[in-house]
Amino acid sequence: MRALILLLLCLAATTAGALPIRFDSVQYSTTALAGLGAALDQAADGSSPPDALPVQSNAALDTGDEHAYADGIADELFLATVVDVLGAGSEAGAVATADFLGSFSGRGRHRLSFDFESFADVAGGVADAQLALTLTAGLDTLIDQIFDRTMSLDYEFDLASAIDGVLSLSLVSTADSTDGAAFALSSVAFELNAIPEPSSLALTVLALTALLTSGRVWRGPLNS
Repeated sequence: MRALILLLLCLAATTAGALPIRFDSVQYSTTALAGLGAALDQAADGSSPPDALPVQSNAALDTGDEHAYADGIADELFLATVVDVLGAGSEAGAVATADFLGSFSGRGRHRLSFDFESFADVAGGVADAQLALTLTAGLDTLIDQIFDRTMSLDYEFDLASAIDGVLSLSLVSTADSTDGAAFALSSVAFELNAIPEPSSLALTVLALTALLTSGRVWRGPLNS
């Protein structure tokens, strides 16, 4: 039992100290487009911190009986999109995007974590959301995937000291309707952490655990 407790303490000591990565360069951007019949409204914004966040683009058209709204939002390590359309004979459409692009460096073990959530409500229309994620280390592509449903991911990888990494996320929501309504709300929260090497204390605890498990303790030389 003592050995098990010591082992758990050791595991906690080696994983609790994950350190957030500071990106060398970061670009946040958002777009919004709303169409209602022949009318069109669109916006595009971007920011490279330390400029002010959040970044937000909004497009809106409303005739009273029909409407089309699109909103893209980007905050620190967070992206969100909202689209809402109501058509009563006219074609109503909306597209919102939120994007992140960041480069980083630092040798050793890293962990990328994200939570992607998406909610849609349709009544005679169509709504969709997708998250495109790309992670590269030097010339190697580690992740290049499109997610179209709510999910969480923890991905660990190693980075050599002479290699730079790039993380890209693009969140897109769309809604369309000619005679009905469609709504979609999506968001993704993400983080990149460096996993430190086991500390000397953790290694000591591991050695102690092995000693207790073996049941052999050195008691010094026997008296003659």
